Amino acid sequence: MLNRKSINNPWLNTPLICGLFVIGSLLLSTLIGNIYWDTEMAATRSAPLNLPPYGFENMRKQEGVIEHPLGTTNSGRDMLAVMLVGTPATMSIGLIAAGIGMLIGIILGFTAGFYGGLWDDFVRLMADTTTTIPALAVLIVVQSLFRVDDNKRPITNAPHTSGVFNHGLLILFLFSILIFLKCNARINQRIN
Repeated sequence: MLNRKSINNPWLNTPLICGLFVIGSLLLSTLIGNIYWDTEMAATRSAPLNLPPYGFENMRKQEGVIEHPLGTTNSGRDMLAVMLVGTPATMSIGLIAAGIGMLIGIILGFTAGFYGGLWDDFVRLMADTTTTIPALAVLIVVQSLFRVDDNKRPITNAPHTSGVFNHGLLILFLFSILIFLKCNARINQRIN
């Protein structure tokens, strides 16, 4: 028979275990994959165009090949190489943005709950307003406005990029922080 202590164990939380498994396998595949897979195939025109994943067939009756197990894009990029190259940057941006957003949200929520009054009303209004805005749609629009090509040149009328630094990536990072900020401010405000 299970005792009460084992039932309340947070490590028995199924979504937590599944999320940790997905994140762990992405990181592990990135570490191991960079050793065993040619990441140069993430560049444009380095692979055949529009191949389906291995074991599948596309509408033009092309079958996937084992040399490109996740298929290729219409610009000739191997999808496995793109995943291996892009995972570290994506994970670091996501974790840093979530951490900063959580920290700012905790501070706003605690101060709103502690001081009350107009500050509490303002923080609650801002958190409720931003909660109604769909986060994914905002990030997609921001990313499309500040895209850059392989030569680090803006495709649209995005701010000029210099060297490795990309202003579009910075703006996407800041919007990610704002998205994580709203929930934590509202939750911490209710606790106080």
